[in-house]
Amino acid sequence: MGIRDLKHRRPLSSTLRNDLFEYLDQVHRETGMPKTRLLDRAVERYLNDEYSEIVEAMKNIKQNKND
Repeated sequence: MGIRDLKHRRPLSSTLRNDLFEYLDQVHRETGMPKTRLLDRAVERYLNDEYSEIVEAMKNIKQNKND
């Protein structure tokens, strides 16, 4: 599957601090969970903790589009 075939994801190019990359890689190896899913969860938790009002507004907009 190529990048053009992605329907529910968008490509992202970024970097991590070396220590964070090592932690991410360790959790990936221990759990078998894809690194992209681990990053999804980390970003989602951060946004919910720090920007909950924005996250709720975006969820409401998305829900209204689906209704």
